[in-house]
Amino acid sequence: MRRAFFRPSIPRFLLLLPLLLPWVPAPVQAEPTWSVRTPGDRPLPDRFLRSPDPDLGAEAANPDIDLDHHLLVGEAGPYRLQLGRQHGPEKNLVLGEGERRGLAFSLRGGPRQAGLTAFALRPEERTAEPLATGLEDPQNRFTGLAASITPRSDRALSLRLSGMVVAGSLPAPGGGTGEAWTLVADTGLLSRLRLRAELAGSRSGRVDAGDDGASSLSAVYTSSLQLRRQSLLWHLGGETERVDPFFASPGHPRLLTDRQGERVFAGVRGRRLGVQGSIGQERDNLAGVSGRPTVQTDLYSVFLDWLPELQSLPEFLGRPTVKVGVSGWQKGHLRLPPGRAPIDRELRKLQGGIDFQHRRWNWGVEGSVSDYDDFTAVSGLRTQTIGGRAGTRIGQRLSLGPSWHWRLSEDSARRQTAEATTFGLNGSVVLVPHRWRGSWDLGLQRQIGFDQLVSQAARVQAELLYHWISPRRTRPGYDLSLRWQWREPLQVASAERDYYRLFLGLTLIFPPS
Repeated sequence: MRRAFFRPSIPRFLLLLPLLLPWVPAPVQAEPTWSVRTPGDRPLPDRFLRSPDPDLGAEAANPDIDLDHHLLVGEAGPYRLQLGRQHGPEKNLVLGEGERRGLAFSLRGGPRQAGLTAFALRPEERTAEPLATGLEDPQNRFTGLAASITPRSDRALSLRLSGMVVAGSLPAPGGGTGEAWTLVADTGLLSRLRLRAELAGSRSGRVDAGDDGASSLSAVYTSSLQLRRQSLLWHLGGETERVDPFFASPGHPRLLTDRQGERVFAGVRGRRLGVQGSIGQERDNLAGVSGRPTVQTDLYSVFLDWLPELQSLPEFLGRPTVKVGVSGWQKGHLRLPPGRAPIDRELRKLQGGIDFQHRRWNWGVEGSVSDYDDFTAVSGLRTQTIGGRAGTRIGQRLSLGPSWHWRLSEDSARRQTAEATTFGLNGSVVLVPHRWRGSWDLGLQRQIGFDQLVSQAARVQAELLYHWISPRRTRPGYDLSLRWQWREPLQVASAERDYYRLFLGLTLIFPPS
């Protein structure tokens, strides 16, 4: 039965927005500031609901260069305008996480820390689209409105309420257009206990007869303790999430539907040692569709990082950091329709590494061993990897960073192996201080497939940057760049193609004030 109460339309939700206006800051006279920013490291998404299949371990090399890594930001008092690659207003079931290109305008401040954000973003990134803003293709874009307010914020109790609506094209295979909404309540007690609850829903023109809602609930408790004159910070929490079979959001095309999961996690960190772990469980086929199996997946992970005090190590090696992790999952069927093959799969992975940090250089080695077994098909795959990297600065102008990676896969059923080895060298050089700068990334890859066919390829990516005009208080600055990429198969055992690409870019740099 369709739950109409939890499915308000976007116009009904917009009627609540005037209630926020008394806490939204009034317009102020402020001189606008502009800047061009380059996002830093982009962590991989860690979605709770995931699909642990064996092919996820395959490495898909993508040699394309995405030139649009910049974000244009303009601010004037409580107003903020962003154009380019950016994070959404916040992470939730409707929007997800990660960076997308697009445009966002926000108004934030006031006594209740209220905020309104209107945005038009691209659902997913596409590579090799220079100077793309995310607004060019109406069929690959969604719009939305987010609102938030903090009625109370102190140590004893903090409460933040937020909501979001999005509308646009839905992902394949259903396609079409649709809209989704979410309401979030986030509260903290005594700066130790955090509770978060979210309720979401969607609506589209698709012909369906199932539920299209989603919800999540999480709780985390954080505290500290003294152990042998050392302060330890620890946390304990849990979360549950459910996404109905027909839930679809234009802003979150990769969200896995028809799933429910629970997870418990904990961690402790001291001055030199940190440990964190989690156990969880997921189930699919929530609608109980006949002819489809109901599958349950158990997940676990434990990770440790350690900064040892090793006085016996030579000083030139640097300060070490050790990281070790164990993770895995086991998948089996809870309900198996007649005529369907049983499901019994398992993956176990052990990984570790050590990094050394020196004031003049850094280097490290890491490796992993994973075993995937399909007990119903009596097959298995063992993958071993080991790699290393280093980085150093030579003088004041030159920096180099060599790397290498080796992977060996063994198929127990076919009694065959596949091997891949990659060597790389990246670096940068200041040709003329404050004017000319160059950078490069060289790579050489050799692969031996399960069919014992050998393929080799070389790649080069290089950039020459000219700092043309420096920004001033009354005018912007400009940088010119020339980027070149080349890939050439050296020994081809498959339909691999070579290519050459050349990009000419102009970067506009606004003055800071």
